[in-house]
Amino acid sequence: MTQKYLIAENKALRARLDQSEETLRAICNNETDALVVAGKNGDQLFTRKGADYSYRILIEEMNEGALTLTVEGVILFANRRFAEILKTPLEKVISSTIQTWIAPDNQLILQSLIKKGVNEKRHEQLVLIAGDGTRVPAYLSVSNLLVNEMSNSFCLVVTDLTEQKRSDAIAASEKLGRELLMASDQSRLALLSVIEEQKLTEASLRESEERYRTITQELSDYFYTVQIQKGHAIKTVHGQACKMVTGYTPEEFIADPDLWIRMVPEQECDRILEQIRNIQKGDKIPAIEHQIKRKDGNIRWVSDTPIMKVDSQGTLVSYDGIVKDITERKQAEKAIKASEIRYRRLFESAKDGILILDAANGHILDVNPFLLELLGFSKEQSIGKNLWELGTFKDIVVSKEAFVELLQKGYVRYENLPLKTAAGTLVAVEFVSNVYDAGGEKVIQCNIRDITERKKAEDREQLTREVLEMLNRTGDTRETICDILKRVKKSTGFEAVGLRLQEGNDFPYYNTDGFPENFLRTERYLCERDAAGNLLRDANGDPVLECLCGNIIRSRTDPTLPFFTRGGSFWTNCTTEFQASTTEKDHQSRTRNRCNSAGYESVALIPLRSGDKTIGLLQFNDHRQEQFTPETIRFFEGLGTSIGIALDREQAKKEIQSLAKFPLENPSPVLRISKDGELLSANPAAMPVLLHWNVEVGKKCPAPYIELIRKAWESGFSQTQEIQIESRFYSFVITPIIDDEYVNLYGQEITAGKKLEEQFRQVQKMEAVGQLAGGVAHDFNNLLVGVAGFADLMKSCAKDTVKVETYSQKIIDLAVRGGNLNKQLLAFARKGRYVIVSIHMHEMIDHVIDILKHTIDKRIEIKQDYKAENEIINADVNQIENTVLNMALNARDAMPQGGTLEFDTENVVLNEEYCRKLAYECKSGHYLLLSIKDTGMGMDKETQSHIFEPFFTTKEVGKGTGLGLSSVYGCVKQCGGHINIYSEPGIGTTFKIYFPLANDAYDNQSNTKKTERTKGAGHILLVDDEEAIREVVAEMLAGLGYTVTTCVNGEEAMQKFKDSHDTIDLVILDMIMPKMNGYDCFRHLQKIDKEVPVLISSGFSLTEEVQQMMKNGVAGFLEKPYYLEKLSKIIVEKIRKKYQS
Repeated sequence: MTQKYLIAENKALRARLDQSEETLRAICNNETDALVVAGKNGDQLFTRKGADYSYRILIEEMNEGALTLTVEGVILFANRRFAEILKTPLEKVISSTIQTWIAPDNQLILQSLIKKGVNEKRHEQLVLIAGDGTRVPAYLSVSNLLVNEMSNSFCLVVTDLTEQKRSDAIAASEKLGRELLMASDQSRLALLSVIEEQKLTEASLRESEERYRTITQELSDYFYTVQIQKGHAIKTVHGQACKMVTGYTPEEFIADPDLWIRMVPEQECDRILEQIRNIQKGDKIPAIEHQIKRKDGNIRWVSDTPIMKVDSQGTLVSYDGIVKDITERKQAEKAIKASEIRYRRLFESAKDGILILDAANGHILDVNPFLLELLGFSKEQSIGKNLWELGTFKDIVVSKEAFVELLQKGYVRYENLPLKTAAGTLVAVEFVSNVYDAGGEKVIQCNIRDITERKKAEDREQLTREVLEMLNRTGDTRETICDILKRVKKSTGFEAVGLRLQEGNDFPYYNTDGFPENFLRTERYLCERDAAGNLLRDANGDPVLECLCGNIIRSRTDPTLPFFTRGGSFWTNCTTEFQASTTEKDHQSRTRNRCNSAGYESVALIPLRSGDKTIGLLQFNDHRQEQFTPETIRFFEGLGTSIGIALDREQAKKEIQSLAKFPLENPSPVLRISKDGELLSANPAAMPVLLHWNVEVGKKCPAPYIELIRKAWESGFSQTQEIQIESRFYSFVITPIIDDEYVNLYGQEITAGKKLEEQFRQVQKMEAVGQLAGGVAHDFNNLLVGVAGFADLMKSCAKDTVKVETYSQKIIDLAVRGGNLNKQLLAFARKGRYVIVSIHMHEMIDHVIDILKHTIDKRIEIKQDYKAENEIINADVNQIENTVLNMALNARDAMPQGGTLEFDTENVVLNEEYCRKLAYECKSGHYLLLSIKDTGMGMDKETQSHIFEPFFTTKEVGKGTGLGLSSVYGCVKQCGGHINIYSEPGIGTTFKIYFPLANDAYDNQSNTKKTERTKGAGHILLVDDEEAIREVVAEMLAGLGYTVTTCVNGEEAMQKFKDSHDTIDLVILDMIMPKMNGYDCFRHLQKIDKEVPVLISSGFSLTEEVQQMMKNGVAGFLEKPYYLEKLSKIIVEKIRKKYQS
């Protein structure tokens, strides 16, 4: 083997290495989709999986570093091997510049490689600087990456020469030794050098071939060949990569010729066999996709593409096939299809209109059914057209200009956009459009929402505000009504509106807008008359009002019929159908049918209500059908109530003002007061008011009333105020006379009504007391048995001081229990005004539960769950106790067979939005929520709607007055609270009561902490008609060190006090006594000596009379029965206070 031959062989190996590197570069740059490898078993074809999956694996697994750069040197991609060479994390390498990692003295080499042309040598050795600062020798190969025939980036392959350099160094040392030893034999040295280079070249070639084998093993597509003889397959060869796809080796396919067909699922076998037969016949067959069962049992999708080979006569001699695993693609297609189905369902079922437009030209690509139905055009009329070409969208803001704006901004929104339907009607819509990418193409989605109902609600709200403003302005009533009807007609679009008001016995049209004159002439009046023209009256003596208008005014309606409402209105969208399908019995009276005769199809009659009376009606007529909805009627009912109240208030004001024209003869108080509070004039009937105020003409009124007058003046509207003058009550209407700068007060005595209210409350209280009486009597009997028994025991063991003290304490305890029971009973029966104090609700509920345990069925279990941390409210304690007791007794009656009664509390916050929805005023803030639950019979919705009405009861006659829950409702409302009911028949009922929490401290007047007995000295006058009380209290006081004088009644006390008041230090005065009661006696004692302290004694709690006495100077209140500790303390305190002052 000559040196020349070896040099030639070396060049050939170098050429093969360059070719291998070029092939690798093409694979890395995605410049090939398939690779043909020649071997001893023939050529094999390998194709890429997906886009670049196999080659990405190749690049990631290769021993060289691979990376792509921008023309500026920024690293866009690098494989793990390159990061390992640099000893730096991959994420830090990517986005850095290649110049960062090149040694400074090698930067020019890099620049030279990048600048060289495509056909020039572009590989050099240079030194890299690793992340830890070490120098790494490397072999760098550069090639261009062409995009759109332009070089925009570069591909670099980096080989770490560290180990090779070490080997080179060793080889160089050996070479140097050989040179020294064999300097004379230069040709042999050259030969050895060539051989060494050849070895290195062969090693590189073997390494390159190994990389190719790695590529073929990793590819998921494989090639097979079927040889054909006489139309039949005689041999099939599968490529090595078949194991990646099927799990079987080529040898297994050779050993089992039917293996492939057995891998195909049974349902697809016939299709695959038919394809094979057609191929063997020589037919050209397209690629077929089907499933196979791998060796490991997994089901995969494959694509099989046959390629025919024929001889010179056109006879099929073999065919090759490419099998590609397409499982991931099939799964993606399935997911996309499912997503498309979901989107299509949403698109088809959406309750907003949806348009899909081509962003390039504005053509409509798709439209959903809702929009087609809303606007009344077909899909065929819209697809392919521009949006602005459709009649519906012509001449609106969504024009060509807006389309351009949308493309620029990517989003546009229009509100209150009127679209005209195919039928010509306008629909208010909200139009929102945005641009997005769909499969690489830009499309526009337009969402069109029908806001007709929202607009109607806004219009109704605006109409309500305007009508209320009109009603509250001063001026002529007829002019105001005329303006209201015009505004209503304009807002609703109805052809005709009218308003009827009472005039004498009849209800003629007060004002109309849109009705023809001939209709008004015949329909103006409602009263029915006989042939002689006389007014006809019903059994109650009221004039008979004809037609459906008369039904509404007389409340002759049946809400179970579809044309009447619970609010007492009538409405129909087709009078022709109404007349044909109903009878006069359904109408509740004889009808004239003139609305229908005049061609009006849509008719609505709305009552004008004020309280429980109907003062007129609103009428709406239209020749068109289907003009009303239930929501429209409910709105008009609310509007009718507002108008009715305002008109009734105006009428009442006029009546009062009419009476004021004759103030001297007016039997009710009439006063005129300046806006600054000076009394200008008053009629004789106002004298009790003037005496109560202690004011005369020309003087200022009391400060609280000046404030009321100021508020009325500033508001410009009349206000109502109740005033109590001793035992009489008056209701005053305070009317500002703006032009003359004063207000008129028109009064009316309402004492009788107040007394009736009080009687109702008292009846309700006594009903509760009556239900308690049996249990209370039973408890009192038990207490008396205990008292009598312990008294007898004390007699029998008078000398045993320990037992005497024990028995006496038992008697005291029983007396305390009896006193508490008596106080509770008196509280429920108490008359008089309410006393607002701070109440610990948990203690109060416990007291009620103590009472209930003695009065209700033992089968009813009582539970408490107190979660509220703050449970103090400000209210009248007796009113609240009565409320809770009434609720509990109702719950008891609902559980005749027993059950569970539960009292729960918690703290809640009511916000302003919630409070605004309530039927009466309730302020936002912190509340105590008391829930009273029972497991009784429950109530249906109808019963729940009436339970708070006075006299409504579900109990048998004689079992209840129907005032209990009405009183509860009044109490809660008076407290500024709120009550809700939740009930279902057969399950039970829960009442939720919201009480405003108190801000002030708890009034601890009921605190009964035990105190020490305090002795004192002085002279006490004890006045009580009960001998036992006089004896016991006198002994108790004497034992404390006091001198006691007793009196039987008020007259005797007054005389003794008159004779010796200088020596008397304190008076204990009973309230209820013969001859002269405590109240009158106190007034006489004050006339004699205002400084003497007087303690009022009573078995009742703080009544209105006692409170008035305490305001007038009473030193304190003693509630019977007395206890020595408390009595001693209060007496010492009051006597000491007297001498200190």
